Amino acid sequence: MAGTKKQGRPQEKATDKLDVGQVAKLAARGFTDAEIADFFHISERTITRYKHDPDFLSALKSGKEVADEKVKRALFTRALGYEFEEKTFRNGKLRETKTKHIAGDTTAQIFWLCNRDPENWKSVNRHELTGPNGKPLQLQVYLPEKEKA
Repeated sequence: MAGTKKQGRPQEKATDKLDVGQVAKLAARGFTDAEIADFFHISERTITRYKHDPDFLSALKSGKEVADEKVKRALFTRALGYEFEEKTFRNGKLRETKTKHIAGDTTAQIFWLCNRDPENWKSVNRHELTGPNGKPLQLQVYLPEKEKA
């Protein structure tokens, strides 16, 4: 049917209802879609619908990219280790300042390498079954007898 009009209410644009700058800021702080919906007092389904609005989707994605970059940087820092200054106070006055070193975290290093260099670093679990004295397993096929009538 050529020339038919769409029926129903026109699709509302997210930019008409929400401040997309605020959406980007919330996403950059690590808010999930559900938390953003809660912040604006709307349903998560509405957030999903609003993703059809290019301006809203762009703001949401750019904010999430900022959060992801922060996590990448933190993982990288944790993998390599870092130093920080620890200050101790007594009676409200600075007592001493010490430089402390936090060693690199091997779990963070493995995670980083498995994701960045999967050709050389794979997280694989293999389970092998062997028979007595490490010999191959002897398998027997069991076929039940036919039941007597």
